[in-house]
Amino acid sequence: MTDNGNTAVLYDSRMAKALINPLRARVLSILDERPASPSRIADELGLPVANVAYHVKILHQLDCIEQIEARPVRGAIEHVYRGKRRLVVEPEQWKVLPTTARHALGVRFAQVTQRDLMAALQGEAFEQRPDPHLTHTPLILDERGWENVRAILVDTLDRVLAEETAAAQRMSESHADEPRIRTRVTLMQYGAQ
Repeated sequence: MTDNGNTAVLYDSRMAKALINPLRARVLSILDERPASPSRIADELGLPVANVAYHVKILHQLDCIEQIEARPVRGAIEHVYRGKRRLVVEPEQWKVLPTTARHALGVRFAQVTQRDLMAALQGEAFEQRPDPHLTHTPLILDERGWENVRAILVDTLDRVLAEETAAAQRMSESHADEPRIRTRVTLMQYGAQ
């Protein structure tokens, strides 16, 4: 596991188990972006608090999120959580997941990616930067080529996460009102038809 400030990169099957459920995947996506309580997430998603709280509990048990605050709100205690792991499943863990779980995980990953992209396009966030990077590259590889490309992507992820940590440090030291840029980076390598 690689530590990246507040968020670690998970290399085991717990994250895969967490994301098999679509509501749990959505809750984790929200908590990866910002701290929130089950009640606030429930309000945002238009769902009963009990449903969201159940999935927050599972995510907490799987060590995918952490509680960062407990504060009194209208006579009750509101528990606030944040994501602490990013999804990275190594081949060794992927192999031991049941086929149905692998399929469900792939579907959830595609859905989250599509949802984020569509939200950016519909909300005009996609147009705010004049310099996005978009690549879709079909390849034909041998086994060594597959392994080399995978290693390149793992190295790229490590470098991207290191830059996020460096940017957080720069922003914490900066007193200027430099804008914070929200971005998404999606790396995928998969067998294709």
